[in-house]
Amino acid sequence: MKGRIRRAGLALYSTPMNQRPTSPPVVRTREIAGFELREARYDADFAGSPHRHPLPYFGYVLEGDFIERTPRGRARFAGGSLHFHPAGDLHAGIVGGNGARCFSILPGARLSGRLDAAPGPGLIDGESPRLAALAARCHEAFLARDSASDLACESVALELVAAALRLRSPCESAAPGWLFVARDYLHAHWAEPVTLAGLSAAAGVHPVHLVRVFRRTLGVTPAGFVRRLRLEQACRTLATTDLPIAQVALAAGYSSQSHLTRAFRAHTGATPAAYRRARRPRSA
Repeated sequence: MKGRIRRAGLALYSTPMNQRPTSPPVVRTREIAGFELREARYDADFAGSPHRHPLPYFGYVLEGDFIERTPRGRARFAGGSLHFHPAGDLHAGIVGGNGARCFSILPGARLSGRLDAAPGPGLIDGESPRLAALAARCHEAFLARDSASDLACESVALELVAAALRLRSPCESAAPGWLFVARDYLHAHWAEPVTLAGLSAAAGVHPVHLVRVFRRTLGVTPAGFVRRLRLEQACRTLATTDLPIAQVALAAGYSSQSHLTRAFRAHTGATPAAYRRARRPRSA
Protein backbone atom coordinates (compact mmCIF):
# COMPACT_ATOMS: atom_id res chain seq x y z
CA MET A 1 0.00 0.00 0.00
CA LYS A 2 1.43 3.37 -1.00
CA GLY A 3 1.10 6.63 0.86
CA ARG A 4 1.62 10.28 0.15
CA ILE A 5 3.62 11.37 -2.89
CA ARG A 6 6.51 13.64 -1.88
CA ARG A 7 9.39 15.39 -3.59
CA ALA A 8 12.86 14.01 -2.97
CA GLY A 9 15.56 16.03 -4.66
CA LEU A 10 14.58 15.75 -8.30
CA ALA A 11 12.11 12.90 -8.10
CA LEU A 12 8.64 12.12 -6.84
CA TYR A 13 8.65 8.99 -4.70
CA SER A 14 6.06 6.88 -2.92
CA THR A 15 6.56 6.68 0.84
CA PRO A 16 5.38 3.49 2.61
CA MET A 17 2.67 4.15 5.17
CA ASN A 18 4.78 2.72 8.01
CA GLN A 19 7.73 5.01 7.28
CA ARG A 20 7.95 8.07 9.51
CA PRO A 21 7.59 11.26 7.45
CA THR A 22 10.77 13.29 7.12
CA SER A 23 11.36 16.95 6.40
CA PRO A 24 11.57 18.00 2.75
CA PRO A 25 14.99 16.94 1.41
CA VAL A 26 15.43 20.04 -0.74
CA VAL A 27 17.23 22.42 1.61
CA ARG A 28 18.43 25.15 -0.76
CA THR A 29 17.22 26.28 -4.19
CA ARG A 30 18.37 29.05 -6.52
CA GLU A 31 17.28 30.00 -10.04
CA ILE A 32 20.00 31.77 -11.98
CA ALA A 33 19.89 32.77 -15.65
CA GLY A 34 17.67 29.87 -16.67
CA PHE A 35 19.44 27.29 -14.48
CA GLU A 36 17.75 25.76 -11.46
CA LEU A 37 20.24 24.75 -8.76
CA ARG A 38 19.24 22.61 -5.78
CA GLU A 39 20.93 21.05 -2.79
CA ALA A 40 19.11 18.12 -1.15
CA ARG A 41 19.72 15.94 1.90
CA TYR A 42 18.45 12.33 1.96
CA ASP A 43 17.87 10.13 4.98
CA ALA A 44 19.88 6.92 5.42
CA ASP A 45 18.46 3.97 3.44
CA PHE A 46 15.94 6.19 1.63
CA ALA A 47 14.58 4.23 -1.36
CA GLY A 48 12.93 5.71 -4.41
CA SER A 49 10.67 3.81 -6.78
CA PRO A 50 11.44 3.79 -10.55
CA HIS A 51 10.65 7.17 -12.07
CA ARG A 52 11.48 9.60 -14.87
CA HIS A 53 12.11 13.36 -14.93
CA PRO A 54 10.76 15.73 -17.59
CA LEU A 55 14.04 17.69 -17.56
CA PRO A 56 17.67 16.58 -17.99
CA TYR A 57 19.92 17.19 -15.02
CA PHE A 58 23.38 16.76 -13.52
CA GLY A 59 23.62 15.27 -10.04
CA TYR A 60 26.75 15.82 -7.93
CA VAL A 61 27.15 13.84 -4.69
CA LEU A 62 28.46 16.09 -1.93
CA GLU A 63 28.41 13.54 0.90
CA GLY A 64 27.36 9.92 1.42
CA ASP A 65 26.50 7.54 -1.38
CA PHE A 66 23.65 5.78 -3.16
CA ILE A 67 23.03 2.90 -5.54
CA GLU A 68 21.15 3.76 -8.71
CA ARG A 69 19.33 1.23 -10.89
CA THR A 70 18.56 1.83 -14.57
CA PRO A 71 17.64 -0.47 -17.49
CA ARG A 72 21.39 -0.46 -18.22
CA GLY A 73 22.29 -1.93 -14.81
CA ARG A 74 23.41 -0.70 -11.38
CA ALA A 75 25.92 1.98 -10.44
CA ARG A 76 27.17 3.37 -7.13
CA PHE A 77 27.73 7.09 -6.78
CA ALA A 78 29.87 8.18 -3.83
CA GLY A 79 30.93 11.59 -2.58
CA GLY A 80 32.63 13.62 -5.29
CA SER A 81 30.98 11.76 -8.19
CA LEU A 82 28.82 13.24 -10.93
CA HIS A 83 26.04 11.62 -12.95
CA PHE A 84 23.73 12.82 -15.69
CA HIS A 85 20.23 11.85 -16.80
CA PRO A 86 18.63 13.01 -20.04
CA ALA A 87 14.93 13.82 -19.90
CA GLY A 88 12.71 10.77 -19.53
CA ASP A 89 15.51 8.42 -18.44
CA LEU A 90 14.09 5.68 -16.17
CA HIS A 91 15.96 5.15 -12.88
CA ALA A 92 15.58 4.43 -9.15
CA GLY A 93 17.91 4.82 -6.20
CA ILE A 94 18.66 3.59 -2.69
CA VAL A 95 20.61 5.87 -0.35
CA GLY A 96 23.42 4.35 1.74
CA GLY A 97 23.45 3.87 5.49
CA ASN A 98 24.99 7.27 6.19
CA GLY A 99 22.49 9.24 4.13
CA ALA A 100 23.47 11.52 1.28
CA ARG A 101 23.67 15.16 0.33
CA CYS A 102 23.43 15.99 -3.37
CA PHE A 103 23.63 19.03 -5.60
CA SER A 104 21.55 19.17 -8.79
CA ILE A 105 22.03 21.39 -11.82
CA LEU A 106 19.05 21.68 -14.18
CA PRO A 107 19.81 23.58 -17.41
CA GLY A 108 17.29 25.92 -18.97
CA ALA A 109 14.95 24.91 -21.76
CA ARG A 110 17.19 26.11 -24.59
CA LEU A 111 20.00 23.80 -23.45
CA SER A 112 17.81 20.82 -22.58
CA GLY A 113 17.39 19.60 -26.15
CA ARG A 114 21.13 19.51 -26.76
CA LEU A 115 21.79 17.67 -23.52
CA ASP A 116 19.29 14.96 -24.40
CA ALA A 117 21.91 13.68 -26.85
CA ALA A 118 24.74 13.79 -24.30
CA PRO A 119 26.12 10.66 -22.59
CA GLY A 120 24.00 9.04 -19.90
CA PRO A 121 24.55 8.24 -16.22
CA GLY A 122 28.20 8.35 -15.19
CA LEU A 123 29.11 10.31 -18.33
CA ILE A 124 32.46 8.95 -19.59
CA ASP A 125 34.77 7.58 -16.89
CA GLY A 126 37.90 9.31 -18.16
CA GLU A 127 36.16 12.67 -18.17
CA SER A 128 34.12 12.40 -14.96
CA PRO A 129 36.75 13.86 -12.59
CA ARG A 130 37.04 17.02 -14.67
CA LEU A 131 33.27 17.40 -14.97
CA ALA A 132 32.79 16.62 -11.28
CA ALA A 133 35.27 19.37 -10.43
CA LEU A 134 33.14 21.83 -12.41
CA ALA A 135 30.05 20.73 -10.48
CA ALA A 136 31.94 21.24 -7.21
CA ARG A 137 32.90 24.77 -8.27
CA CYS A 138 29.28 25.49 -9.17
CA HIS A 139 28.22 24.34 -5.70
CA GLU A 140 30.76 26.65 -4.06
CA ALA A 141 29.32 29.59 -6.00
CA PHE A 142 25.79 28.39 -5.16
CA LEU A 143 26.55 28.65 -1.44
CA ALA A 144 28.04 32.14 -1.75
CA ARG A 145 25.76 35.15 -1.38
CA ASP A 146 27.99 37.97 -2.58
CA SER A 147 27.10 40.16 -5.54
CA ALA A 148 29.15 38.05 -7.96
CA SER A 149 27.74 34.65 -6.99
CA ASP A 150 25.02 34.63 -9.65
CA LEU A 151 27.56 35.30 -12.38
CA ALA A 152 29.91 32.67 -10.96
CA CYS A 153 27.13 30.03 -10.84
CA GLU A 154 26.01 30.75 -14.39
CA SER A 155 29.57 30.73 -15.76
CA VAL A 156 30.54 27.40 -14.21
CA ALA A 157 27.17 25.78 -15.05
CA LEU A 158 27.58 26.78 -18.68
CA GLU A 159 31.13 25.43 -18.66
CA LEU A 160 29.80 22.12 -17.32
CA VAL A 161 27.16 21.92 -20.04
CA ALA A 162 29.73 22.72 -22.71
CA ALA A 163 32.08 20.04 -21.39
CA ALA A 164 29.27 17.46 -21.42
CA LEU A 165 28.29 18.39 -24.97
CA ARG A 166 31.85 17.76 -26.12
CA LEU A 167 31.34 14.15 -25.06
CA ARG A 168 28.32 13.68 -27.30
CA SER A 169 28.24 11.02 -29.97
CA PRO A 170 29.97 11.48 -33.33
CA CYS A 171 26.50 11.53 -34.90
CA GLU A 172 25.53 14.58 -32.83
CA SER A 173 28.88 16.29 -33.43
CA ALA A 174 28.38 15.93 -37.18
CA ALA A 175 24.73 17.03 -37.11
CA PRO A 176 23.75 19.26 -40.04
CA GLY A 177 23.15 22.94 -39.39
CA TRP A 178 19.52 22.75 -40.43
CA LEU A 179 18.81 20.41 -37.50
CA PHE A 180 19.60 23.18 -35.04
CA VAL A 181 17.46 25.56 -37.07
CA ALA A 182 14.59 23.09 -36.66
CA ARG A 183 15.26 22.68 -32.95
CA ASP A 184 15.35 26.45 -32.40
CA TYR A 185 12.13 26.81 -34.39
CA LEU A 186 10.43 24.39 -31.98
CA HIS A 187 11.79 26.32 -29.00
CA ALA A 188 10.26 29.49 -30.47
CA HIS A 189 6.88 27.99 -31.43
CA TRP A 190 6.19 25.20 -28.91
CA ALA A 191 3.08 26.97 -27.57
CA GLU A 192 1.53 27.09 -31.05
CA PRO A 193 0.18 24.35 -33.31
CA VAL A 194 3.34 23.12 -35.05
CA THR A 195 3.04 21.26 -38.35
CA LEU A 196 5.69 19.08 -39.92
CA ALA A 197 5.27 21.02 -43.15
CA GLY A 198 5.98 24.30 -41.40
CA LEU A 199 8.96 22.85 -39.55
CA SER A 200 10.50 21.34 -42.67
CA ALA A 201 9.98 24.61 -44.56
CA ALA A 202 11.80 26.51 -41.82
CA ALA A 203 14.66 23.99 -41.89
CA GLY A 204 14.75 23.77 -45.67
CA VAL A 205 14.66 19.94 -45.89
CA HIS A 206 12.15 17.27 -46.82
CA PRO A 207 9.80 16.26 -43.94
CA VAL A 208 10.77 12.58 -44.09
CA HIS A 209 14.48 13.40 -43.96
CA LEU A 210 13.89 15.87 -41.12
CA VAL A 211 12.07 13.35 -38.93
CA ARG A 212 14.65 10.63 -39.54
CA VAL A 213 17.70 12.80 -38.75
CA PHE A 214 15.98 14.60 -35.85
CA ARG A 215 15.11 11.36 -34.10
CA ARG A 216 18.44 9.67 -34.83
CA THR A 217 20.45 12.63 -33.53
CA LEU A 218 18.36 13.99 -30.66
CA GLY A 219 16.72 10.72 -29.62
CA VAL A 220 13.17 12.04 -29.93
CA THR A 221 10.72 12.96 -32.68
CA PRO A 222 9.83 16.63 -33.31
CA ALA A 223 6.43 15.98 -31.75
CA GLY A 224 8.04 14.42 -28.69
CA PHE A 225 10.40 17.40 -28.44
CA VAL A 226 7.45 19.82 -28.44
CA ARG A 227 5.65 17.77 -25.78
CA ARG A 228 8.77 17.90 -23.63
CA LEU A 229 9.03 21.70 -23.96
CA ARG A 230 5.39 22.07 -22.99
CA LEU A 231 5.86 19.84 -19.96
CA GLU A 232 8.91 21.86 -18.90
CA GLN A 233 6.87 25.05 -19.08
CA ALA A 234 4.06 23.49 -17.05
CA CYS A 235 6.58 22.35 -14.41
CA ARG A 236 8.02 25.84 -14.08
CA THR A 237 4.60 27.48 -13.83
CA LEU A 238 3.33 25.00 -11.27
CA ALA A 239 6.42 25.47 -9.13
CA THR A 240 6.56 29.26 -9.24
CA THR A 241 2.94 30.48 -9.46
CA ASP A 242 -0.48 29.92 -7.91
CA LEU A 243 -2.32 29.89 -11.23
CA PRO A 244 -5.17 27.37 -11.42
CA ILE A 245 -4.00 24.15 -13.01
CA ALA A 246 -6.46 24.56 -15.87
CA GLN A 247 -4.80 27.90 -16.76
CA VAL A 248 -1.34 26.32 -16.42
CA ALA A 249 -2.42 23.66 -18.90
CA LEU A 250 -3.70 26.14 -21.49
CA ALA A 251 -0.65 28.41 -21.13
CA ALA A 252 1.64 25.42 -21.74
CA GLY A 253 -0.17 24.41 -24.93
CA TYR A 254 -2.39 21.63 -23.53
CA SER A 255 -6.02 21.41 -24.61
CA SER A 256 -7.32 20.94 -21.07
CA GLN A 257 -6.37 20.21 -17.46
CA SER A 258 -7.02 16.50 -18.01
CA HIS A 259 -4.64 16.56 -20.99
CA LEU A 260 -1.90 18.00 -18.77
CA THR A 261 -2.67 15.50 -16.01
CA ARG A 262 -2.27 12.56 -18.39
CA ALA A 263 1.09 13.90 -19.58
CA PHE A 264 2.27 14.45 -16.02
CA ARG A 265 1.29 10.96 -14.93
CA ALA A 266 3.07 9.44 -17.92
CA HIS A 267 6.34 11.29 -17.29
CA THR A 268 6.52 11.72 -13.51
CA GLY A 269 4.01 9.26 -12.04
CA ALA A 270 2.28 12.11 -10.20
CA THR A 271 -0.46 14.64 -10.84
CA PRO A 272 0.21 18.33 -11.42
CA ALA A 273 -1.35 19.09 -8.02
CA ALA A 274 0.98 16.64 -6.27
CA TYR A 275 3.97 18.09 -8.10
CA ARG A 276 3.02 21.61 -7.00
CA ARG A 277 2.51 20.60 -3.36
CA ALA A 278 5.84 18.80 -3.26
CA ARG A 279 7.73 21.75 -4.72
CA ARG A 280 6.42 24.17 -2.08
CA PRO A 281 8.18 24.22 1.31
CA ARG A 282 6.19 23.08 4.30
CA SER A 283 4.96 25.64 6.74
CA ALA A 284 7.05 26.00 9.88
